[in-house]
Amino acid sequence: MSPLKIKMMYVNFNEMSMTKQRSYQEKELRCELFLNQLEELYHACTPENHPIIFSSDEDYSQAMDILGICAKMNPSICIITFELMSNHLHILVSGEEESILSFFDSFKKYLERYLKESGRHCNLEQFTLKTIPVNGLENTRNVIAYINRNAAVVLNDVTPMSYPWGANRFFFMEEVKKRHFEQMKPLRVHASREIIHSRKCENITGLFTVDDHISPISFCDISAGERLFRDARQYFQKISRHVEAYDDISRSIGENIIYSDEDLFSSAVYIASKEFGYCGRLNELPQEAKIKLAKRLHYEYNAGNKQIMRMLKLSEAVVSALFGK
Repeated sequence: MSPLKIKMMYVNFNEMSMTKQRSYQEKELRCELFLNQLEELYHACTPENHPIIFSSDEDYSQAMDILGICAKMNPSICIITFELMSNHLHILVSGEEESILSFFDSFKKYLERYLKESGRHCNLEQFTLKTIPVNGLENTRNVIAYINRNAAVVLNDVTPMSYPWGANRFFFMEEVKKRHFEQMKPLRVHASREIIHSRKCENITGLFTVDDHISPISFCDISAGERLFRDARQYFQKISRHVEAYDDISRSIGENIIYSDEDLFSSAVYIASKEFGYCGRLNELPQEAKIKLAKRLHYEYNAGNKQIMRMLKLSEAVVSALFGK
């Protein structure tokens, strides 16, 4: 190859690299500028050690309906994403803190009313909202990913793209959004009154139902959440892998850190390689190394006994002797 061709290839490669760098910087700048346009952001959540509240699809469906109605009754706030769990919830919301707390008080009141009318007297006194300010672009992205993958970390049969009781499955999922827009049915005023048993909702508009409950698209600003990421690829990377920032988020809101087997396995392999210089299968570690690794996983990663037994092929007797039953 002639020197001229080599030089031209080098120039073209440099131009491509500079173009990619400019594109990356431009995307980041767009995200930063959009974030600056939003009002104060909060990660709003309730205690994860609360007794079970939602035990059936009907419970989740009603809670989603109440959440949507209350969001519309408090138009000064903007929900970007949320997930309802069996005993707690997570929301990323913008607005004044006082308005957010007022919104939650309404949600809690109407939820309690639904539970009582369903024959359950669930005590929601400890079902309180904690609001943590979310600052900076990277932190905001991590909080969105944390919320949208919350159920998938705990439940083995869902992903951040399939869990039905949140806004998670709409992020960068054009087919899901398209189906909701095609199948949406406007929520009538009398239907809203039947859900919360109050006339305070009579002036709200813009809610529609899909699959017999209010669609999150009609009360969440999914587009705002998406615009905080450079592109779909970055979002997918955030929700599909564990990052240490998620642990920091868990600690800041007082949640127990729960790792999926996949996340825990990755951490265990890393520790085995770094601490013990071992790159083989975890279950082939020497017994002494297994015990040390089990302690690290238990005390630093909150691993359960069964997870440790599965991962390291330790007997139940050994694990119970180390950490109790």
